[in-house]
Amino acid sequence: MLTVFEIYKSIQGQSTCAGCPCIFVRLAACDLRCRWCDTPHAFTGGRKMSVDEVVAEVERLTWSGSWT
Repeated sequence: MLTVFEIYKSIQGQSTCAGCPCIFVRLAACDLRCRWCDTPHAFTGGRKMSVDEVVAEVERLTWSGSWT
């Protein structure tokens, strides 16, 4: 099981894939607390999902609506 904070569509803002539409899976409960972390709101919360549930949600988002 994974603790998932959110799964969402967005446009990639970094790497060689910048500008490409992507589906992001943001996990919750990281305890590393890196100085550069841009997601402290995901330190807690989230919900337990199986890998199959995560894949199903990514597939649903892939084929639904616009990317903006």
